[in-house]
Amino acid sequence: AEAAVTVETVKKALKEKPPVEVTYTDLDFPKNITDVQVIDNANKPGQKNIMIYYKSGAVWNETDMVRRAGGTAIEICSILYANPKVEDVAIFAQTEMTDQYGHTSLENGVKIVITRDIANKANWKGLAERHTTDPGNIYRISGNYYIHPGILKNVDLEKIRL
Repeated sequence: AEAAVTVETVKKALKEKPPVEVTYTDLDFPKNITDVQVIDNANKPGQKNIMIYYKSGAVWNETDMVRRAGGTAIEICSILYANPKVEDVAIFAQTEMTDQYGHTSLENGVKIVITRDIANKANWKGLAERHTTDPGNIYRISGNYYIHPGILKNVDLEKIRL
């Protein structure tokens, strides 16, 4: 029987070694998780949607941040979608942003949503390998992502084809 999907079981699962290894990931994950939410899927009784928020670790620049967030999403999904009760997973890589008045706050820098339909088609090992040379791929197949405009304007779109 699968484990119940709760905040505790999700956090515990994310501490395990992922079944795939991705070259570019957030090196602080999962120690830098700021919040985990588990909610019932509105359309599929018994299925759960999971939201994971974490503070982005050290990165070289915005391109590196977006690349690492995508890799971290692949690792997270390779773990969580092993449980058939997981329907949707939304990953939020948070970063300190400073407004024009000098106020700093933790903002969602990158969001990637992977649905069960996508997960069912995914070969996580293949996606992990492809991420090394095509870090935009996970964003393109997700079809549901957000990159903060302040970050996106500095992303090298030659390196990350969105």
